[in-house]
Amino acid sequence: MKRNTYTFRGGALSYTVELYAHGASVVSMRDTAAGRTLFSGKKPVFTAYFTNLENGERFGISSENKWKSVSCHDGTLTFSSPEGAPGVKVIISCAGGEESLVFRTQVINTEKNVSAYEISHPSLYFDKNKNTRFFYPYGSGETKPSTIKDGWNAKWSYPSYGASMQYLCFYNTATRRGVYYGLHDPAPAAKSLIVRTLPNEKAVLFKSSQVLSGIKSGGNSQSLCGVCVMRAFDGDWYDAAQIYREFVESSAQYCPDYGEHGRNGIPQWLRDTDCWFNTRVLDDGDFADDVIAQAKVLGVNPAIHLYYWHQIPFDNDYPHYFPMRKNVLPGLKKLHEAGIKVMPYINGRLWDTRDRGTEDFEFTPVAKPWATKDYSGEPITEQYSSKESDGSKVTLAVMCPSATLWQDKVASIVEKLFETGFDGVYIDQIAAAEAKPCTDRSHNHPAGGGEWWCRAYNTMLERIARTKPADRALTTECTADPFMPHLDGYLTWIWIKNDQVPAFPAVFSDKVVMFGTDFRALGKMDYDLFGVLDEVGVRIFSAQSFLFGQQMGWMTPELFSRMPQRDFYVKLVRARAGVRHYFNEGRMLRPPVISDDGEKLILTKCREAYGGYVESPSVNGAFWMHKPTGKKCLMFTNSSVKEVNALIKCELPDGEYKLQGDLGGTLTVSNGAASLRLPPLSLVYTEV
Repeated sequence: MKRNTYTFRGGALSYTVELYAHGASVVSMRDTAAGRTLFSGKKPVFTAYFTNLENGERFGISSENKWKSVSCHDGTLTFSSPEGAPGVKVIISCAGGEESLVFRTQVINTEKNVSAYEISHPSLYFDKNKNTRFFYPYGSGETKPSTIKDGWNAKWSYPSYGASMQYLCFYNTATRRGVYYGLHDPAPAAKSLIVRTLPNEKAVLFKSSQVLSGIKSGGNSQSLCGVCVMRAFDGDWYDAAQIYREFVESSAQYCPDYGEHGRNGIPQWLRDTDCWFNTRVLDDGDFADDVIAQAKVLGVNPAIHLYYWHQIPFDNDYPHYFPMRKNVLPGLKKLHEAGIKVMPYINGRLWDTRDRGTEDFEFTPVAKPWATKDYSGEPITEQYSSKESDGSKVTLAVMCPSATLWQDKVASIVEKLFETGFDGVYIDQIAAAEAKPCTDRSHNHPAGGGEWWCRAYNTMLERIARTKPADRALTTECTADPFMPHLDGYLTWIWIKNDQVPAFPAVFSDKVVMFGTDFRALGKMDYDLFGVLDEVGVRIFSAQSFLFGQQMGWMTPELFSRMPQRDFYVKLVRARAGVRHYFNEGRMLRPPVISDDGEKLILTKCREAYGGYVESPSVNGAFWMHKPTGKKCLMFTNSSVKEVNALIKCELPDGEYKLQGDLGGTLTVSNGAASLRLPPLSLVYTEV
């Protein structure tokens, strides 16, 4: 059998594909600048899924077989007439530039009885070794060793909590070389990000797949939204984040309005907030006094994330929030008199299918036509822990964000809350939950995937932002980046996992406020707002949230009152007030590399972490630059209860630098390295 190979080149990468009778495979990838082969083997270039509209069967085809013909000409791969869909072609064109390989993928479908359902961009593969780590954008971003025990098989939906940005990367810690795999999709469309490494295979897979538009119809030819970019780079996860940052700032339609002083239009009170409490309004009692009392202990005014303010149960009878509980307005007045801002909760996605107790009140006659629909035409629903009065689980329909009815409903709720006097509104789930490939043809969008989901939510948020008072804020859950233009803040509550890196702050610190850590999840593994805190977890994530530039806290006043290691937390909150301009108007620089002789801090009951396990060194650091002045701040925390020696490699010029915080004297940098002996539970920093 005749085999031909074709090599695509861009920057320092070469990507070689082998063609044979009925398919093609990726057989090699090389870093030509380093003279290293990164992958050798035989793997699919892409996978595609189709639906037979006559019998409803869905079938998948990879690049490796079942094609009548495969060809390559002038940098374009053409796959023609797969088994079961002879009128289909998949065309992949590659443009190699000075820095990157750029792939564009198109499907041509002339079949009346076959719908193209999903297709992936070209996949990237790299061989495992003990020095290579991979990065994926869960929350703030996480890294794992390529040789991770038991392998790794994960698929995250972008945009959602599992994929806050649309890129992956891997890097070798010894050679300091890596490869960036980015989906540069300016609109963008919903897609999946896949990382897979199996124990019995030598290669790791990176792949991104997109559910197509028009999935209920034949002949749905289209191009995948955006392009797939592969690029070799020097460095690690931080350098890959800068590549993505460059794309966002130059091309992404969702890059918000920002400048030298950071994000424009964010209310000053939100920029000046250093700490959050969340609290629930229960029965008709007072809820403000506990907040005010604990704020005095804290020493700075927290902002309040207010739950249970409405007359309906939580996650039940949505969206019929009003009237408010009788004690809400007196409590709001008392908090405002104490100088404390208040932001209530609403849900931005869901309508209860039994929305008046156990009765279907308005769902069927009003909302059901505008709910998202699955492939069979039924409303897409979700269930959480909430229950109806009869003990059955509450079933909530996901509303289609393109629906004027839903946009009007959310806008009217927010408007009423602002008229009431609240300082912000938290619209839950928008940047957390995955897009649904709604198939209702009566809606104002194509059936299935595409860029319409993000556009529809941004249309809704723009409507609200355009008419809201300038001193009021809009926020949402989690940190998926495409909803940022009209949102002031993202709740970073699940940034409590192992092996986290601040990739999201490295891209977006000057473009959105990041607030909150779910401290209640750092102990007893349940959803109790009043849970049991693990003191090691408090130390780890107090330090991390400070260094990452997050507004700290997000716990009940009651939980704060019995917080272990509370003095350390309070110290960091108060210190944040003095350096917050670096976070609001700054840019995260490459974090220092630190080794120390302290204990490993280990948390075994963190709800969001895999197996509950989180490990951290005693000493951690961050390096920030204030953009208007160019001033820089190098920060260190010692989260150990013992004194610790630390060796530091940083990007400060050699010299003497005055120390502030819990240690006086100077930091001596020589050949880019320094040493410090840090007191227990300390913060030390120097400004340059």
